[in-house]
Amino acid sequence: MPLGDKYLPLQEHLTADGRETITMTFDQIAKLVGPLPKSAHVYRPWWANSEGHSQAVGWMGARYLAEPNQAHRSVTFRRFSY
Repeated sequence: MPLGDKYLPLQEHLTADGRETITMTFDQIAKLVGPLPKSAHVYRPWWANSEGHSQAVGWMGARYLAEPNQAHRSVTFRRFSY
């Protein structure tokens, strides 16, 4: 499966939820997509809102931007419009 497909369950979850702001722990995200790489836990740019990152397909495809908080092991997704 292409790497971006791994994050489609996250996209589906965010789309179905539909709230303006959704905060999820890394563990909650991992339950949807499988284990997150170590870089997701320690490297803030892993969560970059860039269509060039395959993992960003998961949230940007659902029209959200990611705001990570590694200290709390969580991410807040905020809805955006084109």
